[in-house]
Amino acid sequence: MTEIVHKGKIIKIEKDRATVAVNRGEMCNHCLAKASCRLLSENIQLITATINSDDSFKIGEEVMISTAGQTGWKAIFWCYILPLVILLLAVLGGNMAKLSENKTAVISILAVLIYFLGLWKFSKKIEQKVRFEIEKI
Repeated sequence: MTEIVHKGKIIKIEKDRATVAVNRGEMCNHCLAKASCRLLSENIQLITATINSDDSFKIGEEVMISTAGQTGWKAIFWCYILPLVILLLAVLGGNMAKLSENKTAVISILAVLIYFLGLWKFSKKIEQKVRFEIEKI
């Protein structure tokens, strides 16, 4: 399995977790969705990583942060592909039900909005499944 690895700086430590600031420009160079991502306008990405109990880190220390390569593909699926499928299905459903274009548009937008609200509601569960680890440079 491929790993995604980036260099960052620890800005916060709490128990077994550290918040690492990573330069987004460097992170996004390899991403397939970078052309359509609105997050590119922000320079710094904050990532919370798990600290191995054997390691000791300090705030301000430069570290390498990594995650499984499939994490990026999952993010693309959940944030871009699935909402597009929901939107298309809502449009097709509205057309098949012979609804007006305005009603179809409203239903489609509401369907995608409900999807993103659900995604936001379950973001803590999703966050627990995505694991970042850090190691000393």
